[in-house]
Amino acid sequence: MTLAVVVGSLYCYMIYYNLEKWKGYIDGFLPLVMVGIAMLVMAGVMFYKK
Repeated sequence: MTLAVVVGSLYCYMIYYNLEKWKGYIDGFLPLVMVGIAMLVMAGVMFYKK
């Protein structure tokens, strides 16, 4: 899961500079959302295992 988030984030950052302003803003926000969701899932798994 971490590898998928890293690859997705890198892709978003690579295309960020080729987008117009509003689409670039949304694309720059997506990696933050993906990392947040991944962290919530990992925390949930750790909490559930206890």
